[in-house]
Amino acid sequence: MLRLQSAPHVSGTVRENGRPLAGVRVQAATSSPPSSSEISFSDANGSFSLARVPASRVAFKVQDYEVLEPKNLVVPVSGVRDVLLQVASMGSLAGRVTMARRPMTGALVHLEGGGYKETRSEADGNFVLRGMAPGNYTLFAESGEAAGRLSGVILAAGEARTGLDIELNRSGAIAGVVLEANGSWLMSATPLIAAVPPLPATAALKSRRSAPAITFSPPGPRWTHHKRWRPRASPCRWSYATLARASTECSW
Repeated sequence: MLRLQSAPHVSGTVRENGRPLAGVRVQAATSSPPSSSEISFSDANGSFSLARVPASRVAFKVQDYEVLEPKNLVVPVSGVRDVLLQVASMGSLAGRVTMARRPMTGALVHLEGGGYKETRSEADGNFVLRGMAPGNYTLFAESGEAAGRLSGVILAAGEARTGLDIELNRSGAIAGVVLEANGSWLMSATPLIAAVPPLPATAALKSRRSAPAITFSPPGPRWTHHKRWRPRASPCRWSYATLARASTECSW
């Protein structure tokens, strides 16, 4: 006969400086092997109840808060009641996304440093990133072909920084083909994609017919760094095989 045993339950309250916190997201998890409980949101009294908690040593996670006590808890099969989670608010970064001094709605805002977080700007261009650990961050914002960044944002523990405004600019790009020394197309090569700095509103890339081509001829393995804004602001590297006597032709 197979007997099914229910997973433990853990209940308790979430408090910050003795004050109950309502509507916060609580979860318990183990690291090895990775396992987690169901998610619970605290009620008006700060109370929570977690189902399907691993019967092991767990750590609690409270969204946007640092858990001060208890750091770990051994959960028996019978479960645990009246757990008091003492937490402290983490930092936040707030600002506004604009383009030509006008607010940008729905722009993707994300960051580098201390993990990945993202949010979208609201109708007035405002954004907030919560649950931030202290550190030095770079903020990125992008919308369509426009992008901007703000570097050197230093956040102290529990600090709520505001006024982090990001202005978006449009980017232009150049593209070309890889040619053999005799001028024929090198069909097996990866197409070249490069980028130019953000262009002013009055600037435009000229067509191939209206300007001479720019040709580079370094033999051997070559690569180009594509700095155009991409999802999660990750620059990509386009690798080429060894190209004997090949040249790269880029047209403005």
